[in-house]
Amino acid sequence: MITCIGIVGIKSRGWKQDLDNKIVKAAEAVAIMISKEFSRTFSPPFLTGRQPYVYNDSKCPPLIGYQDYIINGVAAPEGKYPYMVSMKMKDGKGHVCGGSILTKNWALTAAHCCAAMKDTEGYMYAGSNLLSKGGSDHDIVSYKIHEKYNPSLNWINDVCLVKVKQPFEFGPKVQQVTLPLQGWKVYDQDSVSVTGWGYIDPYNRTVPDNLQLGGNFTAITNTKCEDLTTYNHESYLCVLGNDDRGVCNGDSGSPLMKNGVQVGVTSWVFLPCGCGNPDFYARVPLFVDWIKHNLGSEAEELKFTKEDKSTATLIFFHFRL
Repeated sequence: MITCIGIVGIKSRGWKQDLDNKIVKAAEAVAIMISKEFSRTFSPPFLTGRQPYVYNDSKCPPLIGYQDYIINGVAAPEGKYPYMVSMKMKDGKGHVCGGSILTKNWALTAAHCCAAMKDTEGYMYAGSNLLSKGGSDHDIVSYKIHEKYNPSLNWINDVCLVKVKQPFEFGPKVQQVTLPLQGWKVYDQDSVSVTGWGYIDPYNRTVPDNLQLGGNFTAITNTKCEDLTTYNHESYLCVLGNDDRGVCNGDSGSPLMKNGVQVGVTSWVFLPCGCGNPDFYARVPLFVDWIKHNLGSEAEELKFTKEDKSTATLIFFHFRL
């Protein structure tokens, strides 16, 4: 066991097959999603017989300590992205993960975010792009982590449903995220984007008050992702950052969007972040039926999209059982 500040959500590059080097590299593994103040003990992944892609370091600064931010992100305008929520700790340690609003009582985030703390320890913050003011607090009642979530198998099925005590009150700054239909496709070279409250300074390690927008990223096929990294699973959605942009620590659980539809949940990346490395997201279209099943009668409140192939426009509607 290794005591690390955070939950494993990032893989170090250049793993070797000898045990000593695995221990060193495991010590460098850090959480993609969590604040430095929240300690956690974890077992490092054991990558038997596999060698991750060795990235080109020529354009990347030396890795010093942790990196915890949307790389090269910009401040999101207030009032934009009203489906975003921040998962916070009640003990005053602040932002832990991002998430998205599904219904008045439910939000979606990453499973490793939920596994990091008891439900009674956290709350969801909605209605403002500023963490310091303007939003509303919603105590967490319970979590539903995907039954096949497995951190020891590279965080497959990394999704979690969060139920809140105080319902989200919809308005201009608090709105549902639009979900895809089960099996909805994300194609090679599709443009996608992500927002989050990860750190913006790897040395200061202060959570930004303003929500950060990562800009346009590019989805790639799982086959291409496997060619680059040796990693592939049907639950992954693999994305490349553009202009050296990418997600990193503090951004877990945040929604990945395609044309206003959530297609991913931020899961894990390689270090160093933002250097052209593929980032990994939970593929939301794979989990739509699971979401509906676990919400039960409340699933009728979910907001879905249907793509009209003939006009290439998006039609939004609410699901009814």
